[in-house]
Amino acid sequence: MKVLPVSTPTMFIMVGIPGAGKSQFARAFADHYDLPIITIEELAASLPPAAQHITTNTQAASAVANQLAGEFLKTQSSFILDSAHSNNRIERMKLQRMANANRYQTIAVWVQVDEPSARQRSMRQRDSGVSMNERQYMDAVKNFTAPTTERYAVVSGKHTFTTQHNAVLHKLRPQVKKTAPPASPKPESPTSAPKQRPETDEPAAPATQHPSDPSAPPTAPTVPRRHIPVAAKRPVPTRHIKIG
Repeated sequence: MKVLPVSTPTMFIMVGIPGAGKSQFARAFADHYDLPIITIEELAASLPPAAQHITTNTQAASAVANQLAGEFLKTQSSFILDSAHSNNRIERMKLQRMANANRYQTIAVWVQVDEPSARQRSMRQRDSGVSMNERQYMDAVKNFTAPTTERYAVVSGKHTFTTQHNAVLHKLRPQVKKTAPPASPKPESPTSAPKQRPETDEPAAPATQHPSDPSAPPTAPTVPRRHIPVAAKRPVPTRHIKIG
């Protein structure tokens, strides 16, 4: 037995058309982590025949499942809900509101399989003794609403349990936001125009060769500074005042 790697109690809601393999995965997942599981169909099989109508009566199945889920939510422990009524989006919204009120997180485990295989499986009697006829199967498929607007994990009803298990855990892991690396300085374009030397009135001196090494490359000329003459101050005339 392993410990479920979640920090928040979780309610797993099994979703999928009849015969997809929901109950098979739910039992394997529950055994792997020693989780309690609510299965309405198996519960109905253990009841007297007069009470087994809850598997086909949507209102009765919803009432029983919600009642049991409400009791499990008090335990603050993760559990699995495997019921045909949870294939309806409105019923799942009710369960999610109950879970949020008890500080649970919910995830819909959507088990998928091709329609011919699902039809054949649903017609075959299950271990619980529950089977479906053609009309019941078609009604269930018609009333199914996919959990596309909810938090869900998709698993194949024909894959191994390890593959299914990993797909569910991947959705349970918290999503880490990726931060963009800091922008590097934009390199100077090689086609950019070279910087112009400020114009001067003095002509540029020619390049000079190093006197001690004739093979040395010529050194860059020294640009003389531009001298701007300062206007000479004009003498201020002196006025002579004659007295007497």
